[in-house]
Amino acid sequence: MTIYNSTFDRRESDYYPTLDAPLIMPLLFDLIDLENVWEPSSGRGHLAIELKKRGKLLNASDLYDHPDKLCSISVGVDFLKQDVGPHGFRDIVMNPPYSEVDAHISHGLDLLPEKGYLVALLRSDWSHARCRQNLVTDERFFKEIKLTWRLRWIENTITSGKHNYSLFIWRRGVPTVPTIAFGYKLKGEAHARR
Repeated sequence: MTIYNSTFDRRESDYYPTLDAPLIMPLLFDLIDLENVWEPSSGRGHLAIELKKRGKLLNASDLYDHPDKLCSISVGVDFLKQDVGPHGFRDIVMNPPYSEVDAHISHGLDLLPEKGYLVALLRSDWSHARCRQNLVTDERFFKEIKLTWRLRWIENTITSGKHNYSLFIWRRGVPTVPTIAFGYKLKGEAHARR
């Protein structure tokens, strides 16, 4: 089998909205109890609006001012330059820009309060790189939820991306043996299986 690089140009500011957020977020709520969530890479707010519907969103922010926002988003906020998170936040949920994933994970872990979760939507093979082993062997690494369907990133299309994705989860102050769970999409709904 031959694998080819995409012939599509990367989108400006690495903007790939989480269109499958309505399927992804229930998986998280099946497995972990999120509270007072900061979503620092909100884009138009696909993840943030799902958190807001469940009363879990504290703050949504993004560096860029994307049009047609789905909820209130603070713009011009560079996550990597924040010394502290929003007052009262406990958890971070993000689909970080691909070009800055490692920096977003490391910085998020530095900002995470005691017992807080960091959840990042990343390519499943993200953890395979040697330079990232410190992040997945960190005592805070808690769980990987492998999504068993290909996500859509381009609006008004039915075509899914070519990569597999997972939710990588860290938790501060509660050392544990990391586990893997699988997220299944069944007739328009998603379910987690431990």
